[in-house]
Amino acid sequence: MKLVQEIDVKNKKVLLRTNFDVKLRDGKVVDGFHIKAVLPTIEYLQQQKARVLILSHLGRPKAFEDSLSLQPIADYLGELLKQDIVFFKNITDAKNGFDLLKVGQVAVLENLRFNQGEEKADKEFAISLAELGEVYINDAFAGAHREHASTVLLPKLLPHAAGFLIQNEVDMLDKVRTAQDRPLVFIMGGAKAETKFKILVNLFDKVDHFCLGGVMANLVLKEKGVNIGKSHAGDYLKEYMGTLDLENEKIQLIEDALVGEDPNGNIFRVSNLEDIKENEIILDIGPRSIEKFSKFIKEAGTVVWNGPMGFIENDNFRQGSLTIAQALKNTSAKVIVGGGETAQIINEAEIEGSIDYQSTGGGAMLQYLANGTLPAIEVLE
Repeated sequence: MKLVQEIDVKNKKVLLRTNFDVKLRDGKVVDGFHIKAVLPTIEYLQQQKARVLILSHLGRPKAFEDSLSLQPIADYLGELLKQDIVFFKNITDAKNGFDLLKVGQVAVLENLRFNQGEEKADKEFAISLAELGEVYINDAFAGAHREHASTVLLPKLLPHAAGFLIQNEVDMLDKVRTAQDRPLVFIMGGAKAETKFKILVNLFDKVDHFCLGGVMANLVLKEKGVNIGKSHAGDYLKEYMGTLDLENEKIQLIEDALVGEDPNGNIFRVSNLEDIKENEIILDIGPRSIEKFSKFIKEAGTVVWNGPMGFIENDNFRQGSLTIAQALKNTSAKVIVGGGETAQIINEAEIEGSIDYQSTGGGAMLQYLANGTLPAIEVLE
């Protein structure tokens, strides 16, 4: 992987791919973690007297949506850098304006996903981006597992390198992949079970224990014949049944749960797994499950956490995740976390100081741990 400090960026027009896919509320940035993480790269490029054009996506638009414009992010970045940020509404404006930027000045191009060519990895769209700059730097680790025009095609058209954020992510996750501090425990939850099960299978021989909550737990419980009522699940496990032993002690499941009929309601109860009713939904892990997972965390040498334990959109069902966060605070293990919802819980529990490394990626972090590379990193060789 080529590094930004190893290539010539001095006085160059630099295209900097970032992952500024952050939460907005009333046109304001709610959490600037992903933006602040790229500041070392931006400031280095400024020191090298480069002119910098930020490329990013936000959300999943199919066309222009005012609520997903990067203008608020440009404003927020300007506050962090204490300078005015130029905002280009489209590629034509960028072609006309990028050359006019002063040395060290930063501009932001409008949401890449407003053009369908981005997610379709369209070559012509990549060429139109390449024509804007002289050098390409990728610091969008959280999107490095996606094969889009600006992540896997654009770097093939320009001199390219990884920014400091991607370098830090790779260095830290490589250490996890060869972790000497055992047991290595993965806490996995959330809703994106299909992707995560592929990763679990790939990691199975490397990890000592998987503590499963969320939809991942639902899937395994359902496959083992447990009645999970109307809980969300799927048939993702069928393709792994020949290779994955669900009775293996590496797979640790919940023993009880908070259940109710409405995930948005206030009526719920603690239930043993065998007592879940047909019309009920698993909404959070229960007290015995919390105690069980906390014990694994306490005895671990290294812990990786991705995904909440329950339906955290409802405050009634955040306690399982918040208590897991407190267990991380109290463990002597090395702790690595990743994912947007996991970051929310970490912030709410105010345990940032107890986390050894907080990755900017969720799916990207897990996929890198499983495979040792990502599509957008491979092309930076």
